[in-house]
Amino acid sequence: MQSIIALHARIFGALETRVAPAALPTLARGLVVATLFAYYWNSGLTKTGDGALGLIRLDTGAYIQILPRLFDAGGL
Repeated sequence: MQSIIALHARIFGALETRVAPAALPTLARGLVVATLFAYYWNSGLTKTGDGALGLIRLDTGAYIQILPRLFDAGGL
């Protein structure tokens, strides 16, 4: 039983010292990106127009959200 415990300690000790310093920050960044992705994706979809040319011809909502003072000055 002691040999199994020693083997476990050697394997996971090596992983902890070699892999963890590089993997933990990468996993943390990935978690932040995955959490915020849906928010930014939905926000971007509110600014695009309809159809295949939606990225070129922006929706009216894009101008309201991006430049509210200019939109009010234009009176559209």
